[in-house]
Amino acid sequence: MTAEIHADFTQKQLETYQETLLERAKEYKSGAAYNRIMVEAAQEAKIVTDLEGDATRPAVVMWLTQKIRATVDEATKIPPE
Repeated sequence: MTAEIHADFTQKQLETYQETLLERAKEYKSGAAYNRIMVEAAQEAKIVTDLEGDATRPAVVMWLTQKIRATVDEATKIPPE
């Protein structure tokens, strides 16, 4: 499994990611589905690209979810003054 996770995304990409995540998450009630939606939202926003391999495996989806969360958290951290 390989994927390019971009930390240098734009504000518009972040908005697309969050809007997609919020819109699609309403339909699902499980954490596993939410993780899959997070990966799909990141792909749609082009935060995740070049995804190769079996992204239907739970361990792969969880790994991608953790990477996406960490990348978004780091990229949106307010720098110290």
